[in-house]
Amino acid sequence: LLKKFHMVNLNTVLQGGSRSFDNHLLVFGSIKVDVIPSQILLLHIPFWVQVHDLLVGFMIMTVGKHLRNFSDDFMEYNSKNNYSFWKRYMRIRVLVDIKRPLKIFEKIKKPKVEWKIVSFKYERLRNF
Repeated sequence: LLKKFHMVNLNTVLQGGSRSFDNHLLVFGSIKVDVIPSQILLLHIPFWVQVHDLLVGFMIMTVGKHLRNFSDDFMEYNSKNNYSFWKRYMRIRVLVDIKRPLKIFEKIKKPKVEWKIVSFKYERLRNF
């Protein structure tokens, strides 16, 4: 149980993404007044995910939102990652359900094109 005295510090920890201690993933949550800490369900953690092997024209936010079925919730799209032609992956931030196994690939299809397998790499992933 950690106590943060300022909301800015608390929000930084909660929204900051994955954190670890001794190479093990830490999952954070906030406790409201009159709640028993053992009743807080810590089931989701935000991760930046790299999506590799995308088809030409697929490195856009709408595709990132549709890929969310490998996780629970789409949070953010990193548009700064797409400024260079040489970038080989899209970065999206999602809430991952820690009860489910991590997906490492997904099949996607562009109209009138064959199915393509894209792969996922989770940034700063520790022992999961």
